[in-house]
Amino acid sequence: MREVIFIKLSKRFPSVFIFSAALAVMIFSVLFPAETAEAAKDGLSLCAEKVIPSLFMFICAARLISKSGIERLFEKCKLLLAFFGVSPAGMTVVFTGFLCGFPSGATVAAELCKSKLMTSEEACSLLPFTNCAGAAFLIGAVGSSMLDDTKAGVVLFITQSVTSALLLTLSAPRRRACLACAFPPPPHKNSDAGKSCGAAGAVASAVAEGGAATVAITAFVTFFRVLTAMTAKIIKIPAVTNLFACIFEVTCGLAGLSAYYTSKPMMTIALSAAAVGFSGLSVMAQVFERASDAKIKTGGYFAGKLVLSLAMAIMSVPIYKIFYENNTKIAVILCVFLFATTIAHILREKLSKRGRKIRSYDI
Repeated sequence: MREVIFIKLSKRFPSVFIFSAALAVMIFSVLFPAETAEAAKDGLSLCAEKVIPSLFMFICAARLISKSGIERLFEKCKLLLAFFGVSPAGMTVVFTGFLCGFPSGATVAAELCKSKLMTSEEACSLLPFTNCAGAAFLIGAVGSSMLDDTKAGVVLFITQSVTSALLLTLSAPRRRACLACAFPPPPHKNSDAGKSCGAAGAVASAVAEGGAATVAITAFVTFFRVLTAMTAKIIKIPAVTNLFACIFEVTCGLAGLSAYYTSKPMMTIALSAAAVGFSGLSVMAQVFERASDAKIKTGGYFAGKLVLSLAMAIMSVPIYKIFYENNTKIAVILCVFLFATTIAHILREKLSKRGRKIRSYDI
């Protein structure tokens, strides 16, 4: 009997939690209308001044890439595909995710899954490590604007790229096993999959979809900015408020951390790297929205982002010392570590192939 009651309660918990959260938001808006309006205005201002200017062209570019059929070009890069354990379409997700910023990786993965060019299992494995902050956002918005130090933005971007590539490499065996069993056949030359609708049509479609995406991004950022203001109103402890800001919305969190950069630069860089790696619930909600539309499972996404967050915080320290202290010894140690990890990964795959048939995506 107790088990039955527990099961019923566990099934009702999500509904109760969602209802309670909605009720709390409405009560806060009624009790503190001025603070709510100011927080919403701050969210819209943040999008207009920092988020959209650094993201819009990259969002449109990501849409264009997904319509360009570039996965056919990646088919020739067999060693690269084998190393990361991805299909040609998966390599497209990696490429756009690393360069175009939040949430371009999820957007392209959803488009390719709908086109049957990649499996949902591969997309699920790639999502945590390919939804990265763009170079324009980290170097321009965070480095130049928030921290007033372009080099800090470069450090964050390099940290993110190196760490994400390393975790993609370490998670390659799982994807490679899935690809060997369930890789979708390449589209027929006469089929519509991956075929563009002409340059003009592709550009028009990409810009229209990019515009719709920016509206959605603005809505998510504004909503979580108001949640951050709610937390600050209740707790009123700056350190805790900054923590919740990083958890809710990464841009607000980074803006809060920038106040500590002058006095504690290395700590600020490490905490900023952790915030960028986690990316915040706002970006997570955008990823889940796109993934659910393409029926991509997101069960391991949260854990993957936690791992990326911790790894980026650790990796940022030696990279900071290399750039700011010109520490060549740490640079050599880091290069040796990355090289040794790569060689160990390749040897592991080579040894694991003994006694079984070599598959298409083996190294």
